[in-house]
Amino acid sequence: MNEKLQYIEDSFTKEGDKVNLEVDNLNVECITSKSGNFSLDSEGNLTVKTINAERDVVLDRLIKEAILESDKRKYPIGKIVIGTENPANFLGFGTWQQLEDVFLLACSNQYVNGSIGGEASVTLGIDNIPSHAHNFSGVTDGNGNHSHTGNTKEVRSFISGQDGSDTARPIASSADHYGLQITNDAGFHQHSFGGTTTPTGSNLPHNNMPPYKAVYMWERVA
Repeated sequence: MNEKLQYIEDSFTKEGDKVNLEVDNLNVECITSKSGNFSLDSEGNLTVKTINAERDVVLDRLIKEAILESDKRKYPIGKIVIGTENPANFLGFGTWQQLEDVFLLACSNQYVNGSIGGEASVTLGIDNIPSHAHNFSGVTDGNGNHSHTGNTKEVRSFISGQDGSDTARPIASSADHYGLQITNDAGFHQHSFGGTTTPTGSNLPHNNMPPYKAVYMWERVA
């Protein structure tokens, strides 16, 4: 038998009602199924009438992979999300850490990205309060003028008369020497005073929080 014919014959095998062709290389201009539901031309264009259910499975997988890659670009490491649920549950990727007891601050040269700080309550020290003093001074009431009253003793001497009787006479008849006497006013004076008040206060910390509303926040860390 011709060698070429033998090769062709050996390339065909039969399995039940099906005939399979197996060759190393096949050059054709077009392959068309007998039913007309399938054709493949020499340019590689494939035409089919229907696609089985496996197409949908592959297509769904491709769509899901595309969505996943898009989400990964939208939620990179460092992304912060507000919501009650861990984003890993609905995104399907990443490690998310819940942020607690912190506010978010826009970063700058002064507050670099990722830096942390601040306190919920603060106790002010001497260096934190405005410089000030509590001085006081005054003058006491000037009242104090006073005088003293009293009686001077009248001094008399006895003089014998021609009839032999004795008569008591004051040494002088001027009121400057006897009777009610009043001293001049004296004693007006004042006292100045000054000092520093006694320290007061309990030295307790005060609330340093602005008005807030607490929400769940999650940061992707891996």
